[in-house]
Amino acid sequence: AAQDFNRYNANMRVNTEINPWLSLNFRMLLNRVDDDSPANTDIGSLERLSQDLRPMMPVKHPDGNYSGQGSFTNPFAVLENNGRSITKSNDLWLTGGWEINPLKNVKVIGDYTWNSYASNNTANSKSFYEYGADGALLGLYPWTATPRVFESNTNDRYVALNAYTQYENTFFNKHYLKAMVGYNQEVKEVKGFNANVKNLINQDIPAINLNSDAKPNVGGVIDDWAVSGTFFRLNYAFDNKYLIEANGRYDGTSRFARGQRYSFQPSVSAGWRISQEGFFQPLKTVINEFKIRGSYGSLGNQQLASSYPYIANMNSAIGGYIFGNQQQTAVFAPGLVSAYFTWEKVDSRNIGLDFTLLNNRLSGSFDYYIRDTKDMVVPGTPVPSILGAAVPNQNAADLRTKGFELSMGWQDQIGENWSYNVVLALSDNKAAITKYNNPNGLLSNYYVGQNFGEIWGFETEGFYQTDADAASVDNSAIWGGTWLAGDVKYKDLNGDGKITRGNQTLEDSGDLKIIGNSTPRYQYSVNASVQFKGFDFTAFLQGVGKRDAALGGNYFWGYTNQWSVPTEAHVGNYWTPETPDAYFPRARFGGGGNFQTQSKFLQDASYLRVKQLTLGFAVPQNLLSRVKINRLRVYVTGQNLFEFTKMHDNFDPEQFDRFAYPINKSVSFGVQLGL
Repeated sequence: AAQDFNRYNANMRVNTEINPWLSLNFRMLLNRVDDDSPANTDIGSLERLSQDLRPMMPVKHPDGNYSGQGSFTNPFAVLENNGRSITKSNDLWLTGGWEINPLKNVKVIGDYTWNSYASNNTANSKSFYEYGADGALLGLYPWTATPRVFESNTNDRYVALNAYTQYENTFFNKHYLKAMVGYNQEVKEVKGFNANVKNLINQDIPAINLNSDAKPNVGGVIDDWAVSGTFFRLNYAFDNKYLIEANGRYDGTSRFARGQRYSFQPSVSAGWRISQEGFFQPLKTVINEFKIRGSYGSLGNQQLASSYPYIANMNSAIGGYIFGNQQQTAVFAPGLVSAYFTWEKVDSRNIGLDFTLLNNRLSGSFDYYIRDTKDMVVPGTPVPSILGAAVPNQNAADLRTKGFELSMGWQDQIGENWSYNVVLALSDNKAAITKYNNPNGLLSNYYVGQNFGEIWGFETEGFYQTDADAASVDNSAIWGGTWLAGDVKYKDLNGDGKITRGNQTLEDSGDLKIIGNSTPRYQYSVNASVQFKGFDFTAFLQGVGKRDAALGGNYFWGYTNQWSVPTEAHVGNYWTPETPDAYFPRARFGGGGNFQTQSKFLQDASYLRVKQLTLGFAVPQNLLSRVKINRLRVYVTGQNLFEFTKMHDNFDPEQFDRFAYPINKSVSFGVQLGL
């Protein structure tokens, strides 16, 4: 079941000067991937590994055959005996560029990029035999008894043209001017197919044409998009004190309907180097550099989930009804779409300062910004369910984000051999909805004043300690079963004598309230380095100061259904009459009403992680010169070595999704050689 993964990269760059006014360049990059892995069938998936391994069932019987018969699945048996998933892809990038100097101080620069991406994946499911604990042959393993093969093929083409003319000059040694105007165009085309067939002639030769399947499943995709635009930039500086820059873009996209495709996005920024003024000179012995700056700008966003969201789609599939003597193809009614939505606009205002002090040993920068995201493409005004269709997307919401970014650095030298550098960074932001038409104040939709990342839930008062205590509270709106000792006790916030969600509106939220926020707050990092003679040491630490997480699923609750298996973190942590102060409520299949989003189980997702530590040593030059080597450095690097967090042991504070590729801890050794 081992994976055989190989990646090959080829890179080439050519530059040539044809004559004094023309130079050309060419770049080529090829990425080739060959991946041979166990076929990721449902039975062998990560979900099965987490939810379907029984502690009392061994992976193999004493005779070496895999255990697990009938409905008792064994993911390891599937991974070992099932087929393979083979992916081969080629990603080729070719870019040709030019620079023309037709006049003094004038440049015409451009490039044309062509990209071709081709990928093929073949995955087959194979049947294999299963055996009992006594070694008796039981027959074919039921979950993969029907051999099948799935093959998909994708071919993408991407082309881009970038060209601009630039003028740059300084007048009278004080007036610096730089102007640029250009054009950009991009086109992306995607085409692919897939086929899924069974009844293979030979399951060891997984070819889609070697089968006797009368009804193979075939699918395909055709997609494309294009953007084009013009842009300009103007820079002016007077005496290296007063700086101003103006930008503008006029972009169009194929993602919106005619008449809604183009958007103009201007921006302007200015800076004042106060430290260059005459009146500042007495302070230069302490404050070496000091600049204040401000900016205002607008950017557009046209990246939506669909390439043509303004066109209604009529999906087709084999229908569930028989007409005549067979099922027929059915075409489904399209959903509602709006042809009038257009670009989202992001208007940003920023004020900041940069400084260096104490002979340039202390440096820093600070920025405060307000960012207004206008005309967000979201579901429009809520409508009655009798409509029978989802609300179409519209430019219906505005969002305001306020935040800051701070960076401080210190560098110094101690004696002749020691030097060090430390950079601290801290940033934070909060975002709130400032416009959205939600007349009923539904909590399931945006509403004005909503802080982005709000977590609504119940306030937990502990566990019911007796069955009578549990029966005295009306929890039927949460769960209609019988509540018992060890179940979660929720606080009756509205005092109506029962636990409910009300109408789930701002005016009637029942016993729900805002219990936290999932937005990462106070994000920080520390980057430090020390050098001593030939030794060097660097450290990079990164973390989040405040964040809440409402987790769920098998990894958090342990018992979620009859197929779930708890982990070590759950052992001994469930309520029982003998352990009334346990962390988790009584174990129930399905959880009863205990798995609600609530204050007790809201996780503190703040953390500090040591992202990288590196220790290196450079061999002295006097030793290298004897063997004609310019530089030789050996090093060891550790990544993601450890972290500090209060989160549940089964989760990573940087990645809550347990089925995503994990953040790996690694240690590597290397040699840098210069000849």
